[in-house]
Amino acid sequence: MNLLKLNINIKVKSTAHYVPKDFEVSNEEIIELNPELKLLPKSAKDKLAKSISKRFGFSTRCMIRVPGLENQVDRLSCEALATECLSRVYDPRFGKVDYFIMGTTTSSRYTGSQATSVLSSINQFAPAIEMKAGCSTSLASLYTGIMALKAGHRNALIICAETMSKIVNDDIRETWFGLADGCAGIWIEQTNENADFKLKGMLFGTNGHHVNMFTTQGKFPPNQADLDNGGYVLSGDGDELRELSLKYYGKMIMKYKDEFVLDNVTHIIPHQVNNSIITEVVNTHFDPTRVQVLMNNNEIGNIGGASVLYTLSDAIQKNTFQAGDQILMMSVGGGLSYSMHLWEKL
Repeated sequence: MNLLKLNINIKVKSTAHYVPKDFEVSNEEIIELNPELKLLPKSAKDKLAKSISKRFGFSTRCMIRVPGLENQVDRLSCEALATECLSRVYDPRFGKVDYFIMGTTTSSRYTGSQATSVLSSINQFAPAIEMKAGCSTSLASLYTGIMALKAGHRNALIICAETMSKIVNDDIRETWFGLADGCAGIWIEQTNENADFKLKGMLFGTNGHHVNMFTTQGKFPPNQADLDNGGYVLSGDGDELRELSLKYYGKMIMKYKDEFVLDNVTHIIPHQVNNSIITEVVNTHFDPTRVQVLMNNNEIGNIGGASVLYTLSDAIQKNTFQAGDQILMMSVGGGLSYSMHLWEKL
């Protein structure tokens, strides 16, 4: 677990976030679509809808593929979401894209580069790579983009997009409640003039011993046996993932405490899969009265590897951060992947 101490300054050229609001589904609507849950009495369904909001933090989500509806044709692809987000981030007045990263765990392409296709939509042809790191994809993509700046690239544009609704498991109702679709982007450059943030430290790691703990088990190329057995939907041990999440959040925080004064952290942006996990992490390792946890899951659901970047983009656009604020971004995801970044607003 290697923590990189950076102390480099970056300017955010632009940022954007997007969810397909035309496909918004409320807790009440998702319950009515489930063949078992819709048979419950109204009082029980109302109680369940409130329980979903309390446990997961979700009251609504946007889903391009809605569970419970038969013979659906995908209304959007991950590539389409990313292209839409890129059109909102890119501004030709800021010059050319020098390095492009497309982060996703739900790519629309089996072979070929989705990243190059998305980048070409704005008539740009820079180096482009696709990043896949489970629910840590946002921070892994930022990590890679920042490394590109350190290597000498003038700027890095990062898009993270997920179509998690395509891997909803009909047999696991929690996946009905939580999984959703959305994307976010940020365009950054390293500079000492008019910088927006100082990047103080970042960490990214994996543990492949847990790669099959919570994932889609089907192999590529797709085969009929895996299709028949539900191999291309999300499955695994949620309890084990929770335990590992708490363990690795704790490991990363202790690593940071060896190098930084985390009492100075003013904002935390976590991966947003389950409110109870984040509450336990904050209450265990921080003074919850002194830090503000930034989350958008109530509005958008769990958009997997795009969630941290979505909330960062939203906070920047709302001018949430003031000079001197320190922002700790963190994620643990299936794979196992984990990452943590510490930024300071200048």
